[in-house]
This record gives sequence, C-alpha cells and structure tokens, in this order.
Amino acid sequence: MDALAYRFLLPVIAAAVLAVSDLPSLPAFAQGDTARAYSLGETPRPQPPQQSNLARAVRAHKLFKNLSISTFTRGRQAVICVYGYNGTNYRLDAVQAARAVTAAYSGQFLTTAVRYYEKEQGYKEVLLTSRDITSLEAGTIKAGELALQAPEVNIGSYDGPGVVFEKYLAAAESLIEKGSYFEAEQIVDSLGPAPGGAAADRFARDMLQLSQGFDTYGDLYRAARILEKVVDERKNAGTLLSADADLTVERLIDLYLADKRYSDAENLLKELVARPEQGQARTNNLERLAVVQLRLGKNEEALSALNEVLKAREAGPVAALARTLENIGDAYRALGRKGDAQASYKRARAVYDKAVVATKREQRIDYQVYAGRVKQLDEKLKLQ
Repeated sequence: MDALAYRFLLPVIAAAVLAVSDLPSLPAFAQGDTARAYSLGETPRPQPPQQSNLARAVRAHKLFKNLSISTFTRGRQAVICVYGYNGTNYRLDAVQAARAVTAAYSGQFLTTAVRYYEKEQGYKEVLLTSRDITSLEAGTIKAGELALQAPEVNIGSYDGPGVVFEKYLAAAESLIEKGSYFEAEQIVDSLGPAPGGAAADRFARDMLQLSQGFDTYGDLYRAARILEKVVDERKNAGTLLSADADLTVERLIDLYLADKRYSDAENLLKELVARPEQGQARTNNLERLAVVQLRLGKNEEALSALNEVLKAREAGPVAALARTLENIGDAYRALGRKGDAQASYKRARAVYDKAVVATKREQRIDYQVYAGRVKQLDEKLKLQ
C-alpha cells in the first residue's frame, strides 16, 4: 500500500477502532455459563432491549391504557410491571402482553412475567413461556385456555424471603411437570439461595428432576449446572449430610463422568471429602473419588481410598459392600494384579448371592438388581 492510500485510510481505521471500543459489553445472559449453553444449540441473541423499548412494545398493542408500567429483564425473562390495574381480565391481558413481547423480540426471551402491583406493594405475577405463545400462534391453544392454565405467583407485602422462594419454586415445579425445562430454569436462576429445612430438601428434589429433564435432552452441561447450584448452596449452608444432598452429589458426579469432566469430578469430591462433615456421606464421596481416579489412571490412589471405604462398609448394607469389593477388583485389574482382582470379584459375587436370598428385609436386595450386578461381575471374571 502506498503512502497516499495509507494516509487516506487512517481516518477510516480510526473511526472503526472507535466504533468497536464504543460497543456495549455483552449482556449478562450471553456470558459465562449461559454463553456456553448457547454453544450447545441455542442462538445467541442481541442485547436485551432498553426498558423504554420493551414498554413501547407492550404499548403498541394498546395494553394497560392510562396505567403506569415499568419493565426489566432477568437473563432471558422479560418482566412487565403494571401499577393500578383493577380489571378482572388480568390473566388474558398478561397473555396479550407476552404475545406483544414475543412478536417484538422473537426468540430472545424464554419467559415473560407480567407483574401486577397492589396498593400495599404486594403483587401477583402471571408467567408465560415462549412455547405457550408459539402454541397460541399455531392455533393449538386458545388465548382463554392459556390464560387459565398459566402459572401464577401471589406475593404478599409481608411475605418473607422463604415464603417468596417457595412460591416461585412452586411455579418452577409446574413448568417442570409440563416438560418446560428451559423455562423452569429461568425461574430457578432468578431465585436466591434456598432457605434451610424442608424448603432446601424440596428444592434439591426439584432440581434433580429438572436436571434429569436436561439430561433427557442430551444437554449434560445444563443438567450438571443445575445440580452444581444445589451443591454449592449445600456447602455454604453446611447441609451436605442429608440423603437428598448425597443423592445430588451422586447424580452430579454421574453427569461429570458421562461428559468426561473427570477433573471437575475429582476436584469437587476432594473438596467434599476434606470437609469436616463425617459419616456415611464422606464414605460415599470417598468411593466416588476412587472411581473417578480410576478413570484418570490414578490407580494406587484409588485402591488406597477404596480400602479405607471397605473398612466402613463391612458393617453396613450388603449391596454397598459388594459394590465396593467390585470397585476394588477394578483397581487391582488396572494395576495388573489379576489374582487379587479375581478374588475381589468373587467375594463381591458371594455377597450378592447371599443378599438375594436373605431373610431379613434390610439385608435383602432386589432380584433384578442382583441379576444385573452378577452378570457384570461374571463378565469381568471372564476377562481374568
């Protein structure tokens, strides 16, 4: 390029650099975890609209005349706040508002929440999903039917954080039951930490179901992300010893393994094992850690951990003892100690054989479980 051409292009280049530097930062929903979720099949969308633009989209459909409205966005949820509404058709108007938002910002929002504020500053909120509006436009449901079945959250002016949490969780549950997992996720993401007690256990059970829904879709990353939120909250609250918490960890590790996220699994389990909580939860996590270490080729570490687990399992449920013996056999086989592996597999099989015919219910295992485990053990014994 000659000097004259370069000199001519300098202002153009400078303007381009300035334009790039003036670009707004990526919206929150296009960063971090959700950005990666987009890479798994969703199309990234532009920035959320300015509040005035979102309100304008609603006004354009002649909704909420002479009423004050405000708007904001939470991730991929549009929230329309209406003040002073006294009509009886608030649900139908919420449907029309969601329809207006969807028409103006196609594909950008997964849910639209229309929130009607009362004089005492409490509010009722009607939740519509993008799938609802798609069904409406396709004619598979009528507006009146949709208005009747849409989830509604009623928040009183004196409702504490725990009550508010449970009410929104109930709305998420209704979406999970409908199979609207992505939409339920939007509500879950807007919730703060789960309060203690029964609400935390209920939240954990709901998140297991939501995670299973994403797993069914083949979205392992999102399925794991849901359970990571639960585990993090449990860690902060010091409630990792409950059965629901242990089941959540087990399911999360299964997802990590299925997605070959071995390092993530190992790091989490090492942290959990090192925590001051003791008892069955630590034993379970130590065995999970050993299984992960076998996947990573850390066979000596895995065997050492499993031998510690075995001592704790000796006086516990026979099914857990047999599983640990089988894992020890896997560790021996990985180390090339075939004789020790065979002995451990045979001992595991003997435990299963005894358990399937046990007279005491707490020592007996289901026949189908027995058949599956024994078949797997027999296949391993053939390899020796």
